[in-house]
Parts: sequence; C-alpha cells; structure tokens
Amino acid sequence: FGLAQLHQLRGRVGRGDRESYCLLFTSTQNSQEETRLQAMSEHDSGFALAEIDLKLRGPGEIFGLTQHGFTKLKVARFSDSRLVADTHQAAADLVKADPQLTGHPALADVLTTLETNVVEPN
Repeated sequence: FGLAQLHQLRGRVGRGDRESYCLLFTSTQNSQEETRLQAMSEHDSGFALAEIDLKLRGPGEIFGLTQHGFTKLKVARFSDSRLVADTHQAAADLVKADPQLTGHPALADVLTTLETNVVEPN
C-alpha cells in the first residue's frame, strides 16, 4: 500500500467513543519500509504523506498500470500550488484556443485517450 492508502485506513480506526490504536507492521527489513512507517508515525497530513510517498516510491505511469516507480516524467509537488494553478490555466487557455487540439497532434492523442477512459461521476 502507498502512504495515502495507509493514512486513509488509519483514519477509519477508532471512530467510536472508545480509545483505539492502529498498528502497522512490515515483514521486511527494508530501510525504505522503515522510512515509510516512520513517516506514518510522524505525520497526520495526507498531503505530507503523499509527498513523502512520491519521493520514495515514484509517481508510476500516467497512462498505464504501474502505480509506483520512477519515470522520466517530472511530477510537480502537491504543495506547489502556484505551479499547479499556472499549469491549469495554461491548459485551459490552450483548449479554449484550440478545443480539439488540432494544432498539437501529441496533445490531441492525450485528449482522445482521456475522453475514452474518463468515467463520469454518478
């Protein structure tokens, strides 16, 4: 599991009126596993844990099945809100100027893939 999933699990423990504990163990003697468990004990912020997990395990594939590992793709930090906002605005401006992205064939392929694979919420 990633740290975000473990953080979610931890949040489900002890929702009643009785004192409760969430104990996490690893069966390996891996220093990365120990680092991840240490992060869980030191942080209660899902964003902080996601950042740590991204550094330790990598982002995985954007279009694929691998949910962790390192690629050549640079991934922004969750905490870099200015970069995320600027990127969102640039993408919105690009789509507004060229809705089908006909002037950008590689991006048009990405758009087609996203349109094909996006599931609308109920």
